[in-house]
Amino acid sequence: PRSPHFRAQLGGVFANMAPLLEEHDPQRASDFYRRAILHQQHAVERSPSILDFRLWLSSSYVKFARWLRRQGESDAAGRLAKWRRELWATDPERLYRVAIEFAETAAIATETDQKETWSREAAQTWRTAVELGLKDAASKRNDDAFAILRDNPRIDFVDAS
Repeated sequence: PRSPHFRAQLGGVFANMAPLLEEHDPQRASDFYRRAILHQQHAVERSPSILDFRLWLSSSYVKFARWLRRQGESDAAGRLAKWRRELWATDPERLYRVAIEFAETAAIATETDQKETWSREAAQTWRTAVELGLKDAASKRNDDAFAILRDNPRIDFVDAS
């Protein structure tokens, strides 16, 4: 069926089943996350004004990226964070969470260029969140996940003031 509601809910089924498969059937878990995202993207594209569809898609991005980071797959996790950033391009609170995801991705990256890439993405996303009016930014800048940014002199991790 092409109904956005049907596709969004079907995506939710896949997204809820995927974590149950992570430990015993990682390939199938990955496939379920991908299916969830495809169905939920379809729903968001067809009905962009329905907030629930965006929230469900965002949640699938978060869960899949978290699992990929646990697998050491920083580039795949970073790509999901980029998609999530596009989903919430004007929402400072959600962009703050995306900046954390980029920082967490940088922290698990094994190659220097990957660390730099995802650190720069985190810093840029942080900057955008601050520019859009992130509440309590000075405190949030001290989040433990941002240590990788604060400790890197090559990264312009702007102050929240």
